[in-house]
Amino acid sequence: MANWSTGRLRPRQLDCAHFRDQPTLFGDLTLPLEQIEVETRVSRDELTRWHERGWLSFNPEEMTTFDIPERAEIRFVEKIARFGLCDEWVTKFLSGLPKPYCYDAEDTFYSFSFSSWVTVRSVEEELDEYLQTLASEGEWDTLRSIQETISDLLEDEPDQTDG
Repeated sequence: MANWSTGRLRPRQLDCAHFRDQPTLFGDLTLPLEQIEVETRVSRDELTRWHERGWLSFNPEEMTTFDIPERAEIRFVEKIARFGLCDEWVTKFLSGLPKPYCYDAEDTFYSFSFSSWVTVRSVEEELDEYLQTLASEGEWDTLRSIQETISDLLEDEPDQTDG
């Protein structure tokens, strides 16, 4: 089912604007620098150095608090910066991604096979696209077969009632 082409695996940024524009039930999610240093084990000096090298899209020297997008960017860059590469290679790898580097390090990685950054999509995303493709191509027999398999699996579902 997975088509490992770079077109389907393009790196996806987290929805940074969503975090800035949407109120949250949890109140203010910004953190002061001191807490960022503890949470990420990255010092202000290191953040400043990363910004000077172009590895961060924001200047930490101009900030007193950091919101979710900045924290995500710090975590992502930290994984690359501390991987053991020289600074030139870190710069080269990051140059292949658009800023801000607000990516999830859990599913975005550099593919040496494609010489580019990719984001692995969830099984649900892959399945949804696969089913949509089958429908758009008129593969009704295949869809019915899948429906039958799902129905069979659901019949075997244990009873969910309390008793």
